[in-house]
Amino acid sequence: MLREWGFERVYKVDIDNRNESVDAKDDNADIEIKTSEWVIRKTEFGLLGEEKAYKFLCNRYKHVTKVFDYYGYDFMCEAESKDFYEVKTIYEENFKIHLSINQLNTMMEYIDNYYILIVSISSKENVKYYQIPSFLLTLDIQYEWFNKKFDNGNCSFKSTNFEIIIENDVMRLYEENF
Repeated sequence: MLREWGFERVYKVDIDNRNESVDAKDDNADIEIKTSEWVIRKTEFGLLGEEKAYKFLCNRYKHVTKVFDYYGYDFMCEAESKDFYEVKTIYEENFKIHLSINQLNTMMEYIDNYYILIVSISSKENVKYYQIPSFLLTLDIQYEWFNKKFDNGNCSFKSTNFEIIIENDVMRLYEENF
């Protein structure tokens, strides 16, 4: 079934020794995790966007620090105040981004100093930057829309990942020059 979905590479993970690497041929590994080339390419594309964002931010701030993903933002920038940036890398001008509930919660915590920086890459020479301040406030998005829990009496559910599609005309208002 997994092969039908395009999963190709095989990695085996030893649950008891998560910090140790396990050879893919090791029969003692408990779980087989399969991934495809597109997952790797998507990750590399995101890292390329973060690298370009770092250079972009260094031109605007005295201090730029890359932080761990679980912080809910990618960069902490310091000048007169601390600003927090979540970087989203897109191909060309397809303004569809994904936000996690962790990113949204962090956004609420730093609402006046939290930015979404969209890096639009269509070629090595053609990179555009879109900086949206106070993302939820600027785009008039209600936090409650994301933080809602549904319960039907038998079970409850709450989403933790969200796809947001921003209209091209709106994005042009936030284009930055580098």
